[in-house]
Amino acid sequence: MSDFYHIYSNGTRADILFPGDEEKVYAVNSLAIGSNACDVNVLVFIINDTHFHLIASGSQEDVLNYITYLKARISRFLICKRQNRSALGTGFQISSDPIKDRDECLRKFMYVYRNCLDFYNGAPWTYPWGIGNILFNPNLSLIEGIHMGDLSHTAQRAMFGVRDKLPGGWRYDNRKMILPSSFVDISSVMQLFGSVRAFLAFLFVRKEDEQAMKQQVYSRQIEMRSLEDLRNLASGYAAKLYKKSLRVCLVTEKLQLARLMITDKDAVKSVSLMKALYLRGEDMDLL
Repeated sequence: MSDFYHIYSNGTRADILFPGDEEKVYAVNSLAIGSNACDVNVLVFIINDTHFHLIASGSQEDVLNYITYLKARISRFLICKRQNRSALGTGFQISSDPIKDRDECLRKFMYVYRNCLDFYNGAPWTYPWGIGNILFNPNLSLIEGIHMGDLSHTAQRAMFGVRDKLPGGWRYDNRKMILPSSFVDISSVMQLFGSVRAFLAFLFVRKEDEQAMKQQVYSRQIEMRSLEDLRNLASGYAAKLYKKSLRVCLVTEKLQLARLMITDKDAVKSVSLMKALYLRGEDMDLL
């Protein structure tokens, strides 16, 4: 089996990163353009209001380059939209987990494909910010959208913000979104499932499996929180609750902040949290 990875942005953020069509189109285009630039194959993806998920294949080095590319490109766009670098904060993270075997890949593929059902009332194949129904109609890339090859390199740069020329066979729609049928590796998906019938059978995953995957993703995101992320969160709580800087808070106040962050699932009891709050080991024993 090729090297597969589950890649996802931080879904524990309280703010909405991709609230409208413009932001979601940019996110989809970033997944596409980055996969081409970093030699990574995308098998499935979903863009939600607050985060995204995808399954991709490639070497470890290429996947790490892809994550770096996505974080830089999307961060620049969001900062520009908000016209304030601090508005994005440091909480925009992208994580990746290697997938061990085919069974795990099948389960996580369905987890990503069905992720929209947490907030979307339609069927997953009708959700517009994922791979939709291209598994049921693999010839969509031949019939839908506008041919990328009709654009000059200059026009591509202006429309998609790219340096290198994109594949001429790709297509985009009237929203200037690169169509999933252009860049999603459907042949690998079909090899993974074997048939559309098998894919449909996997749509009905067990709720326990789905909940376990959600917990795994959540735990990973909390672990990945940096000292700076935790300190920024704590500073925000301190300013709101005590109207003063985190550094000058009393130990009792810092402990209260720690309890609040743990209760709100912004953090777990850890050495990182202790350092972020300028506490000592014996202070943390009081939690």
